[in-house]
Amino acid sequence: MGNRKGFTEYMAGMIRAQNVVGMDPKAKDTKGFEELTNEIKMRGFLKCPITISPTETNEYIQEICNNLYNTMIASSLNVLQKYYGFGEKRLKDFKAYFDKETISATDMNWAGNHYVTMTDYAQSLNEQFGFDINLDVIDKCVKQSDLTNPDYKRIKLNRAVEELTKHGYEDAATFLLQEWENR
Repeated sequence: MGNRKGFTEYMAGMIRAQNVVGMDPKAKDTKGFEELTNEIKMRGFLKCPITISPTETNEYIQEICNNLYNTMIASSLNVLQKYYGFGEKRLKDFKAYFDKETISATDMNWAGNHYVTMTDYAQSLNEQFGFDINLDVIDKCVKQSDLTNPDYKRIKLNRAVEELTKHGYEDAATFLLQEWENR
C-alpha cells in the first residue's frame, strides 16, 4: 500500500488545491489558479506543510514578523545605546524613524503597489556603502509578504476614480463606479 503518511498528505494537498481553485473543473476563472500558485510559493518559502490551514499559516507569518521586528529593534537600540551613547530621546527618535521606514516599505499606494521596498533600501545601502546585504533574500521576503498582503495589487476604487477624473477620463470613472455598484 506504500507510505500511508505520504499518501494522506498528498490527498490533503489535492483537496486543498481543489478548494483554492474552485470545485468546477470547467470554470474559466484563472484567479483560482493564481491563488493556488501563490499558496504553493508561500508554502514552499515557509516550508509549511499542507496540514496547516491558511489561517494558521498567516498567524505564523505574523508571529515571525513580530519576532523579527522585536529582535531587530532591541538589537539596534542596544547597539546605539551601548556603543554610540544614545540616550532616551535619541533612542526614541531612532525607534520612531525605524518604525516609519518599516511601515513605508510595507505600505501600498492607491494602485496596490509599493512606494518603496526593503529591497530598495538594501540595494541603496549596498551601492552607497559597499555592504553585502543579500538582495535575493530580501526580495524573497518582500514577495512573500506581498502574497499575504490583502492590499497588494488591489486598487482603491475611490482613488482610481479621482485619478481618472483628474486626468480627463470622466467616462471611465463613471463606468467603474457603475460596475462597482452593480456587483
